[in-house]
Amino acid sequence: IALGSANEAEYFLLLSKDLAYLPNEEHLTLNDNINEIKAMLISLIHKVRSTN
Repeated sequence: IALGSANEAEYFLLLSKDLAYLPNEEHLTLNDNINEIKAMLISLIHKVRSTN
């Protein structure tokens, strides 16, 4: 569920940029943060799956 929510946040972030609600610089910073969170979630998912 968390990974799906991160993907949804990424979509709305892109939409915000496309609709000019966010400046490009802020979009890049937030997008980097989302990508980092998604990588952590994927790592956690792999870890949990490998221990079961």
